[in-house]
Amino acid sequence: MEHGDDITDLLQNYRECVRHTWNTYYRGLHDGNTVRMFTEVEDELFRGLVFCQLFLWQDEKICIHGTAQSYLRVVPEIAPKGTAVLWARDDEDERVCHWKELTLASAEIELHFMGYFDWSDEQSYRDYHNYRARIASYPADTALEGADLLIEVSQARIVFNNVPPPPRKPKPVQYRRR
Repeated sequence: MEHGDDITDLLQNYRECVRHTWNTYYRGLHDGNTVRMFTEVEDELFRGLVFCQLFLWQDEKICIHGTAQSYLRVVPEIAPKGTAVLWARDDEDERVCHWKELTLASAEIELHFMGYFDWSDEQSYRDYHNYRARIASYPADTALEGADLLIEVSQARIVFNNVPPPPRKPKPVQYRRR
C-alpha cells in the first residue's frame, strides 16, 4: 500500500461486515453486555479486514473506539456550497456529546478515521451512514483541532496516510520453572 492510495473500498467492506454482523446477530440481545461484546467483535473485524491488509501482521490487538487512526485519512468531498458536517468535543464530565453543525468550505482539513457512526440504540438496525473522525488540523478554525467530526460516508473517501503504524508490542518472555 502506498501513501495516498484510496482505500475507501477496503473500509466499505469492513463497514458492510460490521453492519451485517450487528443487524443479524447482535441487535436485540438483552444480556446487558451486548455493546461491550460487539465492540470487541468490531475491533477484531477491523484488525483482520483493514489493519492486517495495510500492515501485514496479525499479532496486534487493535482498539479503534475513541482512537484516531492517523494512518487513515478521511478526505471530504467539498460541494460548491460547502459540505455539512457535525462536530463535538468530548466532555469528560458528561457522557453525551453535543453535536454542532459546521459547513466545510475547503478541503484544507486533516481528519483521522475513528470508526463508523450510527444514531441507533441497542435495539435498532444500524447502517453506519457516517464516518467519525478526529480533526487533526484545520487552518480555517484551529480551535476545532482535537474535536470529533461526523461526515456522511457518501461525502468522503478514505486515503492511506503512510505514517508509521502503531508500535508493535513485544511478546512477553515466558519463563518456565524447573
